[in-house]
Amino acid sequence: LSGCTSLASLNASGNRLEEVPPESVYATGLVSLVMAGNRIKRLSPSLFVWASLKTLDLSNNVIDGIPPEVGFLTSMMNLNLSGNQITTLPNELIDCKKLTRADMEHNPLDLETATVAATQNKLGKLCQLNG
Repeated sequence: LSGCTSLASLNASGNRLEEVPPESVYATGLVSLVMAGNRIKRLSPSLFVWASLKTLDLSNNVIDGIPPEVGFLTSMMNLNLSGNQITTLPNELIDCKKLTRADMEHNPLDLETATVAATQNKLGKLCQLNG
């Protein structure tokens, strides 16, 4: 992926991957990243460099947390983290001002914390929060 600077969409679903390939940071024009149904447990903070990313789907993995660097994804509109092991949402998610859909279903989320964030309108234009 290191030579794919013009890559706009990457779908690597159902491949038993245990991490988002570190080389994916070189795909600086990435607009859509779908890696659903793998075995990803941890998200490296160094991955959140895609300024133009609009869709991030990491559903049905075993992710146990979201690093604060998710706030760097300021163009993101759709976030799907359903079917993971996420218990809390980072405050930095409020920096994703264009986020209109966040799917967090089937996670052991602390719903009180998630509800407080949503009711205080910290997520800007968020229209749909499933969780």
